[in-house]
Amino acid sequence: MKKFSKWYKRVVCILVISSLICSVSNVTEVAAETSEPFKDVVMETTLKSLARIFRQMKEDTAKDAEEVQKPEITVQPEVTQEPAVTAQPEGTPEPGVTTQPEGTPEPGVTMQPEGTQEPGATTQPEGTQEPAVTTQPEETQEPVVTPEPTATPEPVVTPEPTARPTAAPVVDKTPIKISVRKKGKDKFVISWQKRKSAGQYKLWQKKQGAKKWKEIKTTKKINYSVKIKPGRYYKYKVTAIYGKKKVIGRSETITACIPGDTKGISYKRIASRKISISWIKGKGAKKFIVYRKLPDGDFKKVTTVNKANYKDLKVAIGKKYVYKIIPVYENDKVKIYGSNTYIGVLLRDEVDTELQNYSYKELGKDINALKKLYGSRFNYNIIGQSADERNIYEIIIGNQDSGQAILVVAELHAREYMTSQLCMKQIEYYLQNYNEEIGGVKVSDVLRRIAIHYVPMANPDGAAISQYGFSAIRNTSLRKKLLKMPGAGNPSLWKANARGVDLNKNYPYEYVARQGRRGSQGYTGPKKCSEPETIAIINLVNKLKKSVTIRGEINYHATGSIIFGDYEGPLKKAITDMYELACNITGYASSTGYSGDNKSVGNLREFVMYKKNLPSITLEIGTKPCPLPVSEFKEIWKKNKDLILLEANLLAGE
Repeated sequence: MKKFSKWYKRVVCILVISSLICSVSNVTEVAAETSEPFKDVVMETTLKSLARIFRQMKEDTAKDAEEVQKPEITVQPEVTQEPAVTAQPEGTPEPGVTTQPEGTPEPGVTMQPEGTQEPGATTQPEGTQEPAVTTQPEETQEPVVTPEPTATPEPVVTPEPTARPTAAPVVDKTPIKISVRKKGKDKFVISWQKRKSAGQYKLWQKKQGAKKWKEIKTTKKINYSVKIKPGRYYKYKVTAIYGKKKVIGRSETITACIPGDTKGISYKRIASRKISISWIKGKGAKKFIVYRKLPDGDFKKVTTVNKANYKDLKVAIGKKYVYKIIPVYENDKVKIYGSNTYIGVLLRDEVDTELQNYSYKELGKDINALKKLYGSRFNYNIIGQSADERNIYEIIIGNQDSGQAILVVAELHAREYMTSQLCMKQIEYYLQNYNEEIGGVKVSDVLRRIAIHYVPMANPDGAAISQYGFSAIRNTSLRKKLLKMPGAGNPSLWKANARGVDLNKNYPYEYVARQGRRGSQGYTGPKKCSEPETIAIINLVNKLKKSVTIRGEINYHATGSIIFGDYEGPLKKAITDMYELACNITGYASSTGYSGDNKSVGNLREFVMYKKNLPSITLEIGTKPCPLPVSEFKEIWKKNKDLILLEANLLAGE
């Protein structure tokens, strides 16, 4: 109704405008006959009135457009239908509009008779200048033609809009995706998928050993950080909430753990170029990632292991390696890394084969190092002391409960100290390769069946004299006497001990007392077994014979690259087998044709064969005069590195 009234008003305005145009036309014709200025005034006034009417119509149209954009729910009251508007015959005026007869002036406009002067206007005589016509200023308000008022429509009653009810969200049974990641050393960040219509989420936790779930957080976010204890298992789940408590979604259950720290990491050399790294497994660790780094490189992943142990089978000697161990907890939903653990490894041989003087001090250092490295596989005893109070060591590798043993004695003669270096290198080599094969036999299998007893330096005082001269003898009395003995001018060639006795002529077989003179070599001693070094070896043999079966004895001397294996008697087969095996392995020649300085007196090999009934052979290493130059060691090692193990395998039997 309201819109209809407005449009009705506009129609009336149009009709009024039409009427005005007609009136203006008539007035213009009259003005044309009277005066030109009057015509201009009438036209200007009329146009301004029309402009105001059009502006009013434009404003009404704009207001209508705004009202159309605002939706209204209008309840229309019952109204009586307006009578239909009957179309008027052509020329009939619209109701409410009075049509003026033709030629009749518009109301408010007085028409002057033809030739009559307009009131207020003075007619000038002909030829007289017409006075200037002053127009009204624009600011003067023109009379407004007011259209007939229209009936005001009854106000429309608009009821209050009714709130449209919102439907509850449908419960989505698809599990909400959930994830866990590590933050720092002792925190988890739990994240989950956003669920449509959820206003908040409840996070639940179940600790290792707990029976019930515990709500730990209600949040509008889709992640939460929680502090935990490494090494313990935690379970998490999430529920999506609509409103205050309606559950519209649930997540899967996820289990996570930050693995405990790896501790007690250490390594052990299991072969010449192989090591075994071990550590104590932290709680929660399922596997371990192993990285390795060289000094001039970066960490590179080597492998992933399930046990707390890794074996590196390709290690270069003399290079330092750093190993990084990372514990990992993993299941089908998460993978969490623990803290890194590092260990540095410098793989090198403890026994230095590039030393010219392998000394008593080096021997002691190597014994300590090998014990530390190989633990129960390496054992040693002190079986006596020399005249200058240096320890005489017995070193044992192999099973001491096997009931079988083989004895190796080296460096009875002072200047032959390279034999000590050779024996210590053999011990290290066999332990390095304990789980490997050497010469076609497995080291661990041989050492399980028999124990090898070494006396690597049977004459430590003599070695000190040959290497460093008489100043190496700490006992002043001994040193003074040595300086007066034959051979004192060249101590490097010394063969005897610190009392001037040749130890390989002091054993109680075919012994001759006081043969020769105290000095560099050849003196048999005042009596058999007069020297502490001799007594130490004899006591060891006696001790072993009481507890185990000594299957054989081997002596290392220098020089000549020959083997002594001659014997006639009940031990011939065993000795021959030992001798032939040694010849095959080393390539050394037979001692036949060898002529010593004198007839054998008080010799250790003959003592153990004829007095102790033990098979025995003697090897003379090297080719040059003693002391052997270190340059010979490489070739000596090549020929002898497998010998003692294979002799032990031979003597141990099946």
